[in-house]
This record gives sequence, C-alpha cells and structure tokens, in this order.
Amino acid sequence: MIFWTITILGLYLVSILVVGVYSGHGAGKDTESFFVANRRINWLQESMAVFTTTIPAAALVGTIGLFYSGGANMLGYLISYSFLMPLTYWYVGSRLRRLGRARGYQTQAVFIGDFYQSRYLRWAVALAGIAFSIPILMTSPVALGYLLNHYTGIPYAAGVLLFIVVAAVYTLKGGLRAVANTDIFHGVLLLLFLVGVIVTVVLYAGGIVRVLDTPKAVVSSSGPGLELFVAWIFYVGLGTCVQPDRAFRMFAVRNESNLRNGVIISGAMVGLSGLSFLIIALSVHAYAPDIKQTDTTLATGLELAAPWLIPWFVMNAWGGGMSAFTAGLLSVANIFIKDMFEPWYRRRHNLAAGPESDRPIVFAARIFITCMIVITAGVSFYPPPFIWSLINITLGSLLQFLPMFALGFLWRRVTWLGAASGWTVGVACMFLWSFVFKPPFGPLAGVDALAVNAVVLILVSLLVPEDQALKDQREVLRKLATSDVDSKPAFSAAGLAN
Repeated sequence: MIFWTITILGLYLVSILVVGVYSGHGAGKDTESFFVANRRINWLQESMAVFTTTIPAAALVGTIGLFYSGGANMLGYLISYSFLMPLTYWYVGSRLRRLGRARGYQTQAVFIGDFYQSRYLRWAVALAGIAFSIPILMTSPVALGYLLNHYTGIPYAAGVLLFIVVAAVYTLKGGLRAVANTDIFHGVLLLLFLVGVIVTVVLYAGGIVRVLDTPKAVVSSSGPGLELFVAWIFYVGLGTCVQPDRAFRMFAVRNESNLRNGVIISGAMVGLSGLSFLIIALSVHAYAPDIKQTDTTLATGLELAAPWLIPWFVMNAWGGGMSAFTAGLLSVANIFIKDMFEPWYRRRHNLAAGPESDRPIVFAARIFITCMIVITAGVSFYPPPFIWSLINITLGSLLQFLPMFALGFLWRRVTWLGAASGWTVGVACMFLWSFVFKPPFGPLAGVDALAVNAVVLILVSLLVPEDQALKDQREVLRKLATSDVDSKPAFSAAGLAN
C-alpha cells in the first residue's frame, strides 16, 4: 500500500503541476489577469472552484467524522449547501460580478468601502478577511503532512514542504487561471472517489437497507440533535458567499449565464457530497460503531472495507487541500495588494492604471504570496494545538460579513453606521461566546452572533438618520448591480475606492 500511495500521489502532483503551469502562461502581465483571470472564468471553472474549496481535505476528515457522530442530525449541512448556499451565492455574487465588471472591483473590501462610503468598513473587511483566512490557510499542510506520514512513513516536515512547494509553483506562475483549471482536475477526481467509496462501504455494511435502518439515520425531533440540524443550515449555507477564498471568484466570472450555471452545478455537487458523507458515515457506523477519534472515520472505514482505496483517499485529500490552500493564498494576496499595497504604491509613484504600471504590482503580489508560504511552512512545523478550534471561530467570524452585503442590496434603509455597528457587535459576540460563555441559543456561536449582528444593523439604521447624498450614491450602485454590463468592456481601476 505504501508503494501505491506514493506512486498515485506522485502522478497526481506531476499532473497538476503540468496543468497549472501550462494554464498560467501570460497570467502575470497585470492584476486583472493574475487575480481575476481577465474576468473570463467559465461555468465549469466556477462550479469546480466552489465545490473543491467547500469540500477540502478537512471535509473528508472532519465533516465525515461529524456525520459519524451526529448522523442525520447533520443533514442541515446537506440542505444548506444544496439550496441555501446557491441562493445566497447567486444573490450576492451576481451583483458583485456586475459591479466588479463595471467599477473594477476585485475585492469585497473595496466594494464595501464604496457602497457605504466608510473607511472603517473598508479597512475592517480587508483586515478581517486576511486575519480570518490565515488559520484556514494553515490547516491543509498540517493535516496532509500528518496524513502522508501515517500512510507512507515519509517525514511530516517533508510532506509539508512537498505540499507547499507544489502549490506555490503553479499559483505563483498562473494566478487564478492556473488554480481554476487545477480545480477542475481536483473536482473530477473527488466526485469519482466519493462514488467509489459509497458503493464499497455500503456493500461492506450489508446493503443500503441495513445502513438506513438505524436511529442515526433519523433527524431528532427535539433537543441538541434538532438544534444541530437547524444551526448547520444557517452556518454553512450563509457563509460561502462572503468567505474570501470563494467570494473573490465572483469578480472573475465571464457573464451572467456562466455564473448561474456554475451556482446550480456547484450546489448539486456539494449537495451530492453531503449526501455521500451521510451514507459513508452511516455505513461505517454499521460495521465499526466504536470509533472514538471521529476524524479517522473515513480512513478507518476504508482500512476495514477496502484498503486498496487508501492511496486514492490520500490523493483526494491532497487534492482538496491544494484547492483550498491555493485559493486562500490568492484571496489573501488579493486583499493585501488591491486594498492596501496598490493604492499606496500608485499614490507614492503617481502612477495611472495600465499594464505597464501593473507589472511591479504583480511582482509585489508574488513576493507577498512567497512570504505567506514561508510563514505557513514555519507555523506548520510547529502547529498550535488549538488550530481546529480556531478554524470554527474564523468561519463563524467570516459569517458576520453577510448582513452588510445581503441587507445592503436588499434593504434601502440600511446605513453605514448600521452596517458598522452590526458587524462590530457580531464579531465581538462571536469571540465572547467562543471563549467566555456558551452560545445562548444553539451549538454554533457564529449563528447566534449573526442574529445579533442583523438585529443591531436594522435597529441602528432605523434610529440614526443618514445624509441623503450617501443614500443616493448607494442607490446608484444598487441600480448598477442589477444592470446589464456583459455587453460592455470590463473597467479596470486599480485602487478605485478611497
């Protein structure tokens, strides 16, 4: 098994290097090509990107483990990703895509700064986007270094370096275009793997009737199980459209039909994955009911039912990790360069937007990504023991972006002070209920904090009047967000928001 694990993983890594490097030709001429692929991402690239970043290595390990312990109570995860996630992603994403094409936006922070005419919100969204993304960035090399060491004996540090170097090569070379094309490769392999695992573990467990004929296959009608079911619907379904590693791709999609098709297909694929997680977890529970360390559920189930699938499990875990890691690198670099470095650089050198003046900015982006890679490698060698708890906290904190985006488009009475107050209170509650008290209304602090966030936004917006000029300017952006911009050329405006 060691030989085949190393061989299959090696072939996989060579393949994605070829795909990524070949795809990256010409991607570094300006920030439009490097960060948003000249806004030419198609439906297949978009759907596979959302799918593979939503179902990364952590999902094959941690999420299947949650289904193993929670059973059908985790079905809120499936419902959320199949229905709520596509709806919110489409509602926010279609508007940001149009505004990005018309106004040159490449990041959420620049849009928020313009929409609310607020320096505080622009910098808060930018800094929080970086701070909340970094812990997620670090999990992939840590988890996959341990995984490779466990199944092959390759030293943990060597596995971490191998993962980081391969991901760095094609990301630095080709930017979003290279990452998007490798996501297609990852996505196809992951779908095939999930189908193969379902068939194998169900047959080993005695058939689908036996798998579903257990108390764990039923959603609880009350108590913690029902709370978990409901909380997961909101926790993951509302967060995808504002998580930086997925949301920045909204600005890169070619046109309305490609975004719509990408949203529908990604929802179907992620929903299928959620159903796969349930069936796999219930099947493994049927023949291995006493797994204590639930993040080993899939690995333990395969070791008992089909050891020959272990190499494919390792390869797909690395593929999901690569997708999440490279998307995280690009999104963090995009925020730092477009929201912080580029406006300062152009002011200092009195440079107008253009391909020639963009080259040093792309070079700076590559330097920043390299620094992030070095920092990630250093942290991965000495991972903090609380890293997985930190991930849950950061996901809940990213969820607090949602009200200022969704209600900003949906409700005309929203104000910058309401958005700023709601976001600030929501993040504060998230940390309070994570470190000091238990969440008051459910098992996930992020959902409770989101509810408080939305209430504060609405109350402050109603109680504190705002200048009419700000409302009028916001209305202009709302109309632009629903207008037809696909027949017009994309507007490039480096550092547009002030």
